[in-house]
Amino acid sequence: KGLDLYGRYWGAEGDRPFLYFTLCFYRPIQHALERRLARVHAGAGATFHKYSRGFAPLPVTSMHRLADASLQACITAHAAVEAEDVARTIRDLRAEAST
Repeated sequence: KGLDLYGRYWGAEGDRPFLYFTLCFYRPIQHALERRLARVHAGAGATFHKYSRGFAPLPVTSMHRLADASLQACITAHAAVEAEDVARTIRDLRAEAST
């Protein structure tokens, strides 16, 4: 259908075994298959647990605009550092997979 499904899990109080993977991977995949969606995005970041479950490491664009200029400057600076870290992680994961 050309639609994408984006998942995100913001945490829970207390220990909930397997909740993260159920909410971010298994249920969204099931939902997408049932509805014939084009893609499932596992959320921002290029961590190994996503990659090892078949999710290709991809950079994600996040749009933030804050009313406070000094806070906006801090977020912008952090985003630049984070983007470099994600790019490095993506390169490392791809290199590891090709060996």
